Amino acid sequence: MLENLEPCNYDQEEMQRILEIAAPYIEELNISCLQPSMDDKTDHVPFDFILSNLTELNKLHVSYIAKKIGTNFYLGCSSMSPNDATNLCRGLQKTYDLLEFCLHSTKLDLPMIKAFARSLDKGCPNLTSLNLTNCCVGDNGFVEFIQVLSSESFVNLKRLILTNNFFSQKTALYLSKMIRNRRIEHLDISLNPIGSEGAATIFSVVHKLPIKFLNISACSITETIEKLLLKLLVDNKTLFHFNISNNELGNELGMNIYRIIGFNKVLKCLDLRNTNIQTKLRKDITSVLFQNKDRL
Repeated sequence: MLENLEPCNYDQEEMQRILEIAAPYIEELNISCLQPSMDDKTDHVPFDFILSNLTELNKLHVSYIAKKIGTNFYLGCSSMSPNDATNLCRGLQKTYDLLEFCLHSTKLDLPMIKAFARSLDKGCPNLTSLNLTNCCVGDNGFVEFIQVLSSESFVNLKRLILTNNFFSQKTALYLSKMIRNRRIEHLDISLNPIGSEGAATIFSVVHKLPIKFLNISACSITETIEKLLLKLLVDNKTLFHFNISNNELGNELGMNIYRIIGFNKVLKCLDLRNTNIQTKLRKDITSVLFQNKDRL
């Protein structure tokens, strides 16, 4: 319903009547797109009133992209406006039982990022999953985000997805500090050019976490990461799934991975596609790891 509702047709009284009936049964809200405004404003349907009435909500996925616009296209029709951000932040401050928040494919500027950090910290104390995929956060944006947080923020966070946000080595450093004292089990920073130095920073804290899933695919990592990568694979005690595909690792590093991978009795999947490691060698590595699938 919300995905097809044009802003000009939004009526709060009508929405109130709908929420009075539906709200007790809504635990998850997934909005994959929103209709843009066709007047001079660029605002979308406001979420402050809607979220404040969804008292049972524990999962929220939302994107401000427009999938169908036709001949009504204009610059900004598929973007979050300042009012959109304000309304969503107000709503988040009332979603006290929210466990999972995903905002994807929505460009965020610095004031928006700072506002979201404050709202999530204030209104979602039990958050376990945070996903900001394709939000153009950037290094400066991530710094703004974590500067709002304290050591008591997101203490229950287990799943963090930051795919494709133009992060460099700088963000990897701040990210490592953020996750160091949290119980992160799932970390995805794929499609961010953090390089080998950034990956090394992440590896330096991963062994301190109960991490089960790590994705650093397409992060501009090269064979210079060899020493720390091999150490991570040998010392790993919790990691089940490791995606390091689409990085320039090379066949020599692949051979060294094959030599030590047998020491790892936990890892079940190591994704080495498009890493300049020969197909046969990748299959051999997979065969060794296959023995771990029967282990708990």
